Amino acid sequence: MTALAENPACDDPRRVLTNAQQNALRCIDHYKHQKKVGADWWIGNFKFSAALIAKLHGHKLIVERRHAHGFYLTLTLAGDIAVSRLKRKSA
Repeated sequence: MTALAENPACDDPRRVLTNAQQNALRCIDHYKHQKKVGADWWIGNFKFSAALIAKLHGHKLIVERRHAHGFYLTLTLAGDIAVSRLKRKSA
């Protein structure tokens, strides 16, 4: 398990994550309607590839959970911190 202090994506998400990855994190945080279609994910009105979601999972920012109607994505503590840093005005 990676410590939060050792996770560069949590420490400085603007530098480490691509714009698409940052957008995906914000969408996972904001939208509760998520649907896995094949390998891709629909989050709100946005479609994200399985590779992009795998990268976020590799940074330990999200986890995939199962419920009665399928799967959904949630942010980890590191993901919550990264989103809060992305929401700040100063870059």
